This record gives sequence, structure tokens and C-alpha cells, in this order.
Amino acid sequence: IFKVVFSLIVIAISVWSVIPSDKISIDWQPYSDSALTSFEGKKGAIIDFYADWCIPCKELDAMTFSAPKVIDESKNFITLKADMTKSLAPEVSALREKYKIVGVPTVLILNSKGEEVYRITGFVNAEEFLKILQNVQ
Repeated sequence: IFKVVFSLIVIAISVWSVIPSDKISIDWQPYSDSALTSFEGKKGAIIDFYADWCIPCKELDAMTFSAPKVIDESKNFITLKADMTKSLAPEVSALREKYKIVGVPTVLILNSKGEEVYRITGFVNAEEFLKILQNVQ
């Protein structure tokens, strides 16, 4: 039994050491209207509307927003996350109305004039998301 327990401990330590402690991702800031007042030096903005309970939102974080090429391209944008978890809160309702958000995840891409140029609802893979970001004028 000692060999089995020892083997399991060694396996657990090996797996734990391979998993990165800090997942590399887009440098998100919490959503605020004031963050969108100046697009100086940026192509536009990415606004990720998400909720804690949303599985596709977590998939976007894990598979799309953590892709190195997406991270690099995102540096040309203001990157904001808008938490829609508390759906009945007045500030969430106001955001939902302002941006016409029907469900999460919804990712809005704004150009440097603050105009919506792309709307993504649901999961999108890193390759497709990268193409969208590269097409923003």
C-alpha cells in the first residue's frame, strides 16, 4: 500500500508542477464608462459581458482570451470586462439596456470612434476572434 500511496503523491506533485500558476490572458480592466472616453493610440475597445455561472464565458477565458496571438493583438485595444452576474442589479440592467445585451457571453468590439463594429454572442475560437480583431479599422 505504501508504494501505491507514494506513487499517487509523486503523480500529483508532477501534475501540479506542470500546471501554470497564473494563466496568461488579456489584460482586462473592469468596465466603466470613463474607460471609454479616450481611444488615444488604440484601434478600439473589446468589452466582454460575462457572468460567473456562464460556462461558455469560462471557455472564452480559457481557450480564446489566453491564446498568445489574441493577447498580442488585444494590446491595440482598450480591454474591459463587464460582470453581468447580478442580473437584477440596477447597474447591470442599465448596461444590458445601453448595449442591448440579450445573453452572456457577449463580446462587443468598438472602433476608435466608440461605434460597435462586431458583436459576438456565445463562444468563438481564438483563430476566429483574432481575425475579427485584425479587421478593426
